[in-house]
Amino acid sequence: MLKYGKLCVKIKKMKSWILIGPSRHWKIGLKESPPVWGLTQRYYTTYIQMGKGDLLFFYVTSPVSGITGYGFLEEKFEASFHKDRLIWPAEKDKGIPIWKLRFNFSAWIIPVEYWKRDNLKVSLPFYQTSILPVSEEIAVLWKSKLDSKNLIRIGKTYKVEEERKVKEIVKEGKEVISLHEELKQKIFDIGQIQNYYPETEFPLVSGGKVDVVWKYTKEGVPSFVFEIELSNNFGNALSRLEIAFRSWNASLRLIGRKEKREKIETMVKYKERNFRSAFIFIEVEKLTDFYKKKYEFKKMEKELGF
Repeated sequence: MLKYGKLCVKIKKMKSWILIGPSRHWKIGLKESPPVWGLTQRYYTTYIQMGKGDLLFFYVTSPVSGITGYGFLEEKFEASFHKDRLIWPAEKDKGIPIWKLRFNFSAWIIPVEYWKRDNLKVSLPFYQTSILPVSEEIAVLWKSKLDSKNLIRIGKTYKVEEERKVKEIVKEGKEVISLHEELKQKIFDIGQIQNYYPETEFPLVSGGKVDVVWKYTKEGVPSFVFEIELSNNFGNALSRLEIAFRSWNASLRLIGRKEKREKIETMVKYKERNFRSAFIFIEVEKLTDFYKKKYEFKKMEKELGF
């Protein structure tokens, strides 16, 4: 439940992802019946988080460099379940499956011959990756823009419920831009730039979830735990951080508005000493500024070949 003044907006939970790959891989995957895509073992943690009905966007890399359609995840399966069937050229060349973490999906796509002309241009991180989470608000925006194009349908027909999940974001006539989701994405991106393994909506051992964690290793426990609190409900956020600290002895970060700093620091003053040592409050503006500078620095690093 998000609160904006007197307006209470109930946002339905859903997961959306952007899948990134070359044109020839997409052409092959979309010709399968049903369409299929795959990830390497590097993305095992993300693969576990994916589920039936998730909204998928298809990003085709250069020379197309844009989104050419979307779909809904139908079924996950590893290559071994299909006797290690080889699908993409690199797999056939090596004689072994490379993109083992596979899934089928339904799809609505721009006809292949119009990919370069009609694709949806979006901004992606400069670092190399094959999949990224997409915030709910951005997912609705992208889907709306794609629906205005001349799409063709392939694969299974998705359920009406999945369509409803995409459309039911806020009450009719109201628009909410979620700063919370934007900040989660920025923290996730910074974690990847810092060579951590970031995850969003990470479960606590006692129930509930924290917004973002960074891990030194994919299978390890969180080293940094982030909670974003933009309202006055700091008590719950601090409680989740306390659970995280007891569970993993992690470094703790609470992101909030500048004018709330004094109130938060007063609350933290009464926590036990080790918790206080692990805790840092970060203002929204400072996090945003850090993200911008970090992004620009890494971009320059890449341009200079370092």
